[in-house]
Amino acid sequence: MPTDNPAARLHEILRRGKAIKKDVPCLGAWMTLLGTQNREEVHARVGAVMGLPEAVKQAIALHLPEDDISDHWANVLNNAFTNQHMAGQWASFIGQVDDTTIHFVGMIAKLLNREVSVQVLTDDKLAELAAGIEGLRSTVLEADLDRDTTRYLLRQLRRLKKAIDEYHITGGEPILDSVEVVLGRVVCDPPFREKMKDKGQAIVEGLAILANAVTVATGMAPLMLATAVPLMELIREAIP
Repeated sequence: MPTDNPAARLHEILRRGKAIKKDVPCLGAWMTLLGTQNREEVHARVGAVMGLPEAVKQAIALHLPEDDISDHWANVLNNAFTNQHMAGQWASFIGQVDDTTIHFVGMIAKLLNREVSVQVLTDDKLAELAAGIEGLRSTVLEADLDRDTTRYLLRQLRRLKKAIDEYHITGGEPILDSVEVVLGRVVCDPPFREKMKDKGQAIVEGLAILANAVTVATGMAPLMLATAVPLMELIREAIP
């Protein structure tokens, strides 16, 4: 079964990129690949893709320290990222990425697949999470919270939605990170906890349920929990 690892995400982007005609506009090709027609968003997402080679190298160091894996593939990709012309043709990027490099990234993905236990979120699950965020946004707007708290929660929900939208680039960790910023504040910030206990308990419970859904679907451990205490138990202790 495929797992959530950066090499697999990078390989899928490159594989799909090879299927796009080289004479189409480079920016348009990235928009197609990364699922957005917004110029600011696509540039941000291309930046995230550019970070994948380094993420792959870190994953190799962590999970495959004994394997002598060449960095040539990363050099090829970094050169392609640096020398591409967004205002030119797609060939300015994909023409620099040979089939051997893509194959090598795929082999790394298979090696990491044996070592990484985090499962891939399906498109249906991502859609379900996005719908849950929209519901939480409505709950925040309807709650009688002060302006600063409302703005903070809406900002964190935007971050969470962005993490879901970019899941196929960045993986599941940013989703849990975004949730745990709020849940960690509930546990560790008494004034904020009192506000949420009084008028925002449904929001906290919704975020905790969302985090649990991600951990159940992927097998990923919540990053903020250094102990074995279940997430919901922590939240119930904070907001009885």
